[in-house]
Amino acid sequence: ATSATVTFQRLRRLPVTPNQVFWGGVTSDELVKHIDFAAREKLGFDCAWVDAGWYGRFTTPSPNEFEGAWWMDAGDWRPNPNFHPDGMADVADAAHRNGMKFLLWFEIERSLSKSPVATEHPDWSLWPNEKPGPREAGLLDLGNPAAWNWAYETLAGHIRRLGVDCYRQDFNMQPLGNWRHADAKDGRKGLHEARHVMGLYRLWDALLAEFPGLVIDNCASGGRRI
Repeated sequence: ATSATVTFQRLRRLPVTPNQVFWGGVTSDELVKHIDFAAREKLGFDCAWVDAGWYGRFTTPSPNEFEGAWWMDAGDWRPNPNFHPDGMADVADAAHRNGMKFLLWFEIERSLSKSPVATEHPDWSLWPNEKPGPREAGLLDLGNPAAWNWAYETLAGHIRRLGVDCYRQDFNMQPLGNWRHADAKDGRKGLHEARHVMGLYRLWDALLAEFPGLVIDNCASGGRRI
């Protein structure tokens, strides 16, 4: 009983937030409607969680994570103008207006080969082979200073503009093949992995230095990265 009580007390300090109610692939108008409804009905949500699907340039409707082409735009971390013409500012404003925190989902390290960062800066990502297919994921090389700066400015820009209170970083890939393929080119096994992990922690430290109140929510297809 004592252990259960302690656990409950810890959980009470965590924000209460809905997930699929605020799926990012729907329109901003719909997200605002859900936020206003939750506040009006006093559902007790502390945080409005906007999940994946808010980015890219896809035009196919994406009412949930199982429908639409939202997943093909991984690596293009621009609000989709087809669904979020105000760049998500109206959604963030609705959350804050109703006394909620605002959470936004990212997967900054993963990109597909057709994404802007992969096509414009091919040397910024590590790939599992020389000719990756359209569904193969590139790993942003956080050991590369230029790639690291892009990641930081991309994330910090959204946090500044939208007043993001909770930054959720997902990671839906197995990176070892990407690191090993890069290692094979210079013969130093483990170098790219070590540099990447150091870059990841430096990225979080830099975000917290600029945004001291920011909550970082670490996710990886259900927590496998921990």
